[in-house]
Amino acid sequence: MEELFVNRQREREQLEFEYQRAKSAFLILIGRRRMGKTSLLHHFTKNKKNVLYYYSDKDTESTQINKFKNMIAAWSGDTLMNNIAFTHWDEAFEYLIQKIPQNERVVLIIDEFQFLAMANEALPSILQRIWDMKLKSKNLMLVLCGSHISMMYKTTLTYGSPLYGRRTASMKLGGIAFEYLHEFFPKGTSLKTLVECYAMTAGIPKYIEILNVSKNMFENIEKLILTKDSFFYTEPRYILGEELKEQVMNFAVLRAISNGHVKSGDIAASINMASNSITPYLEQLREIELIEKRVPVTEAMPEKSRKGIYVLKDQMIRFWFKYVYQYTSYLEINNRAWVMEKVKVEWNQYVSVAFEEICRNITPYYCPFVPIKVGGWWDKNEEIDICAINPETKEILLGECKWTESKIGVEVYSELTRKAKLVDWNTNNRKEYFMICAKNGFSNSLLELAKEQSNIVLIDFSGELKEMYAGNR
Repeated sequence: MEELFVNRQREREQLEFEYQRAKSAFLILIGRRRMGKTSLLHHFTKNKKNVLYYYSDKDTESTQINKFKNMIAAWSGDTLMNNIAFTHWDEAFEYLIQKIPQNERVVLIIDEFQFLAMANEALPSILQRIWDMKLKSKNLMLVLCGSHISMMYKTTLTYGSPLYGRRTASMKLGGIAFEYLHEFFPKGTSLKTLVECYAMTAGIPKYIEILNVSKNMFENIEKLILTKDSFFYTEPRYILGEELKEQVMNFAVLRAISNGHVKSGDIAASINMASNSITPYLEQLREIELIEKRVPVTEAMPEKSRKGIYVLKDQMIRFWFKYVYQYTSYLEINNRAWVMEKVKVEWNQYVSVAFEEICRNITPYYCPFVPIKVGGWWDKNEEIDICAINPETKEILLGECKWTESKIGVEVYSELTRKAKLVDWNTNNRKEYFMICAKNGFSNSLLELAKEQSNIVLIDFSGELKEMYAGNR
């Protein structure tokens, strides 16, 4: 379906570029489950003549080898091979090499490649040897695709992998950017609804498709997330179970972060661990990109900053740990009402975190200068939601995000300018801009002030998407 390829133009162009190479191409495609990797590849190859698609699974190596052989036989029309068994990957790839036409491009996609590597740890070395000696001289585009993030990095992209340096390109597929989210929904869907959807799905195509757009968000949450045996009720446990070997402690860390414990010491204390014992778990969760460590944008040496905090990168995972994993005892006895009431009470606060992320991501569209870095700023006692800087031009933009029912007034701007004085960055000769993003618009007095002062940017999420981005693309 075409809607699965919203915001995938860059990826399609990269795939086509690799396909048009005069020589062989070797592409690595990585992305968590449900991101639409397989659908993207299917869309890319649907008008291509010679395409071999092999889906790996958790089967024995001998079975995988012969399924791979049978795929080649079916593609080439070689029915005589059906009753011949191979015992080694060398035989299977040699058979493929014999069938590749010299003057026609062939695309070979191996999906969920990590399962083949799990069945035989030597497979990356075998593939490296076959690629170097034979495949790279053929008219072939090889695509290794996988959803097991840590395993794919280990077997294909890290320096220690035999396949390191062989790729001609690599892509990591993430969620749909907020600015394209409306293309999944009926025309006229409000910006507020889109923000709430992003707060639940993180822009992951499969998750967006499952939502019932005719229902409000609370109905979707109750039926699709808080109900036993529903899709989202078990989805995170299934996904995380593949990546995490030691689930008990890792799940405890993720729950702590979802509940607002963001510093390593606070995370450790919340689960009764020593501070130095929490580091391996944080590093593992960062490695598989479930969490990220953030520091204030203005830090000169971010890698050495002591102001680091940890945040969950996936909004749906954040919701699941906060309301499903934490209250499984209630949900298992079908006591959804109590959990649902808690969700409703905390809803605006929950969405506000995703709203801040959305606003930071769209800041380059509205920033009066070209920002080199965009993020946030904080010290021990104060915090600013958005901070964008350009060290070369000495320009800085500071912003606040307000997901509240009331219109935002001048007092918010005044408070922002007060906190701006605390930001120690090019203090004496910088040019300052201020941005405020609001769920329900602004007071007349703030709108008038913004007209008088050219350094104030106001973004109103009570309007329509086309108005937000008009003139800012």
